[in-house]
Amino acid sequence: MPTQDGMRTRVRLFAEAVVKMASPVLLALELRKVNLRGEGTWFVRASISTLAALAMALGVLLMVFLWLRLSKLVEGLKRLNYAASKLFVHLCAILLVSLASEILVLISVKCQLYVVGAPPLALLVVLCYLCCWRRDEARDAAMNAVAGCDRELENSVDFSAGLTTLVFLGLERLALEVHLTSSSNGRHSGSGMPPDDHLESCLALSFTACVIGVVIMLVWTIPPPIRNYDWIIAMRGCIEASNVALALFITVIMVQITWAPLKAMALWVIVPPLISLLWGIYIHFDSQQQHSEVKPPSLELTKFAFAAFLTVSIPSISACSPLSVWTHAFILLTALSVVSALVWRLLGHRAKPSRAEVAAANIASSFAHGFAVMALVPFALMADRNARLAVPPCPQN
Repeated sequence: MPTQDGMRTRVRLFAEAVVKMASPVLLALELRKVNLRGEGTWFVRASISTLAALAMALGVLLMVFLWLRLSKLVEGLKRLNYAASKLFVHLCAILLVSLASEILVLISVKCQLYVVGAPPLALLVVLCYLCCWRRDEARDAAMNAVAGCDRELENSVDFSAGLTTLVFLGLERLALEVHLTSSSNGRHSGSGMPPDDHLESCLALSFTACVIGVVIMLVWTIPPPIRNYDWIIAMRGCIEASNVALALFITVIMVQITWAPLKAMALWVIVPPLISLLWGIYIHFDSQQQHSEVKPPSLELTKFAFAAFLTVSIPSISACSPLSVWTHAFILLTALSVVSALVWRLLGHRAKPSRAEVAAANIASSFAHGFAVMALVPFALMADRNARLAVPPCPQN
């Protein structure tokens, strides 16, 4: 793939992720799923919808700029178009972090402790833009061509954008659960009374993962300038480290959410990745290393399993009645599928994976698909049980 097309692909992935993260906020407000009366401060109530609308509008504008850059209508304005795209990418990063911060502040005044790093982060984003605003598309393409990092950059942006979108949706779902629980208990979530400690820790971890994911998306969509060969090695190492760090944060969040209904059984989530990695280590020492080209696996299975996991596991945190064994099985199996799919993607999207990495990725792929299929059994039994029995409402205090 030509390097300029690689840059456009990364911007497209970034823009799609921004629209997916911002649109559920506007949808929840429009459908009146959230009542902001008495929630948070007047500034938060007035600005949360504005931030979501601006982020979504800038994401759509990024797609428009991509179309203009591919067309011949603005042949003489390509440099200005490229600079505007970079500006919008940085603005979207600031808006996403600000939106996540306001969601937390809306839930509890105590959660303001978690967003003290948002203003310095916004300043850092602005400085990043000021450092790269003079660069043009041809120069960036030439640098990435010399480095040969186009595939790694595109895979990293695709990976971080997909996971950040999932975590952002999880943050919104957790916030909605706290809001609904607070409303059913006859108090406002922004009244200064903190949510449940477990929910609050999940919110804090989700917010941290969102910030890390947005930063990774921003850095690898518009990577820093490459000066010499040492910078190439350092960039590739940083790409790998950022992907692993984001995957670890997702795993910790899933264990934290799963711990509420399953307790110590939640630790089973880390067993399949360990088996995959141990098998890869065995292959590494048992055979000669041969590198091969492998197409990175899609994140569709991860998105499907994670959405199902959030739908069932988050309400179980504040459930007022004991959960059935089928609900426990579904939560555990979907969590196992998601974590195995993350390991599969991490091992499969490297530029030249070794034979040991391919073998470990195949084991992780088998786990991911197997647990996803197994989760259909408790899901069908849960649906049948819910269709036959009426669930009593939680008693109000």
